[in-house]
Amino acid sequence: MFMEEVTRSTETNKGKVLLYSNGILHQIYHDSAELTKEDSFAEIELYSHEYCRDMKRPILVDIRNIKTVSK
Repeated sequence: MFMEEVTRSTETNKGKVLLYSNGILHQIYHDSAELTKEDSFAEIELYSHEYCRDMKRPILVDIRNIKTVSK
């Protein structure tokens, strides 16, 4: 999708997070992913503590593979 180099990646329960050399985060979900509130909180923690810390980063969340999202 991007021409930038992936500098870091992390597998999550529902997909993976990529950090590109231009500073953009990219969340990609597994096929037919079923997301819960707990999944979302875990991903936000990952973004905040592992990728962003004290800096703001743009994030592209690709929701094409999501099957369901709970309330």
